[in-house]
Amino acid sequence: MIKDVYKYILKCVGFVIWAYVVGSGCAAGGQLTGGPKDVAPPRLIEDLSPPVGKTRFYPSTLEFYFDEFVQVKDPVKQVLVSPPLTYLPKVRERGKKVTFEFDQKEILRNDATYTINFGESIVDFREGNKLNNFTYVFSTGDYIDSLSLKGQVINALTNKGDEDIVVFLYDNIQDSVVRTEKPFYFAKPDKNGFFEFRNIKSDTFKIFAINDKNLNYKYDLDNEKIAFPDSLYFLDTTFQKHITLRSSVPVPKRKKLSHDTRTYGQVVIQYNAPVYDSLVVRLSDDAVSFTTDIKHDTLFVYYETTIDSFQLYLPEDTLWIKPANKSKFIKDYPFKSTGRSHQNKIIPGDSLMVFFNFPIRSYNPNLITISDTIGPLEDVKMGLSPNMKILIFKPVWKTGESYKIKIDSSALHSIHGQVNTTLEFNIEALTKDKTATLLISLKEMDSLSTYIFHIMTGDRIIFSDKIQYKVSELYKIENLLPLQYDFEIIEDKNNNGRWDPGNYDTKQQPEFYSKITGGKIRENRDTEVEIIWKNQISALNTEKEQPGLNPIFPTNK
Repeated sequence: MIKDVYKYILKCVGFVIWAYVVGSGCAAGGQLTGGPKDVAPPRLIEDLSPPVGKTRFYPSTLEFYFDEFVQVKDPVKQVLVSPPLTYLPKVRERGKKVTFEFDQKEILRNDATYTINFGESIVDFREGNKLNNFTYVFSTGDYIDSLSLKGQVINALTNKGDEDIVVFLYDNIQDSVVRTEKPFYFAKPDKNGFFEFRNIKSDTFKIFAINDKNLNYKYDLDNEKIAFPDSLYFLDTTFQKHITLRSSVPVPKRKKLSHDTRTYGQVVIQYNAPVYDSLVVRLSDDAVSFTTDIKHDTLFVYYETTIDSFQLYLPEDTLWIKPANKSKFIKDYPFKSTGRSHQNKIIPGDSLMVFFNFPIRSYNPNLITISDTIGPLEDVKMGLSPNMKILIFKPVWKTGESYKIKIDSSALHSIHGQVNTTLEFNIEALTKDKTATLLISLKEMDSLSTYIFHIMTGDRIIFSDKIQYKVSELYKIENLLPLQYDFEIIEDKNNNGRWDPGNYDTKQQPEFYSKITGGKIRENRDTEVEIIWKNQISALNTEKEQPGLNPIFPTNK
């Protein structure tokens, strides 16, 4: 009996397969054509989903139905709930349904309007079309809060919209709240940094934008960007402003992250931030000669010694150094040039710099020559940079003249006692008609402010000036190579000669900064450049009128 049933099932399955193959064969005789590609996102079926705007509502699970099969992608980052939840909800899909399930331990606030924004997490199953910013709103109170707040977060260095950030609103206005509590509301800016809060209650708020790297809705990491206004805001139905926030990463308290003493003759120390101030470095033994060099966030200590060990004293630490394998180091790391400031052309008046990989302990001027078509030049001024890794020449270059520079073998001795191999190259001093001139006009600056102005080619600053107590300034920069030049302006509020980010603890906003990309200037021409500072920062320092928001008093008084 069982065998007969089994045979019958096999026959049925075989018939189904045969029918499919025959049907496919018939269809193959014609031309199959696909319809237009599906580019529409999933559409919510409102009749089957919970109604938006429910009041006195304390849901445990929400089920949303769509007109096609869907997927939920990256819900932890994409799905935002405001006010924030204490516990992580579960968001998952099944067929055409998306389920949002509150944790069993979650206790919703009383008399609060909740907004669930699914971001870009909901996509259709076939083509991956995104349902952007699908939002569900409900209230545990008697009504839905209806106020809104708009603004933009701008990166203070790039002056472009900052999307890599979350905007927080607090109804607790204590200074420490951003570090101790989750916000009452939060919003995610779009790719241009624009954000919008909807369904907000009327209250006084503190606002922040945080690059929340650890996703805990608090400002608690040194490397998290932060932006904040100078005022608290009272939100009501009468006044509103478009808020502009400028984000930056504060300079943290200097901390040593690591050190490397494995290579003979050098210690490499990595810090958590750029090292602007000079570091006091001392050694325990006078028998050790040393020099230091700082590059961004790294301190290099180059040393030479014959003793077995010594101590290196840093402001925050003491390192034991045990020199070893000097012979291997000398073999593996020869002393050599790493480049020069000018390749084959130079402007009369410029210095020529030749870079080396290790500090230069001494050099013999008699083995270094600069020759023109007649012969070696006399009284060529030369010297070393403060870090002793750059040999600087300051001869009087004659326009149109060609020069040959030769550094003979053993002319230079490194701090480790190594000597150089012979180095030769040619350079031409350009004539006036082969150079270019920049005529720069800076206008509409604040006469009460201090500015730092840079002219740059690539990453190299070729001109720098400090401007004080002026509303305008004119520059004529002659004898330039026909290259592209860019311009930097820093409003140096603390007068330390560099750009500084914001600092919430001291209530300091980021200094205004602008980099203007220039073009390539042409030889034997005057190129005029006009920079209006007021226009550079106008979009970064405004609050546009809009009904509903009213700043009431500064937080940093």
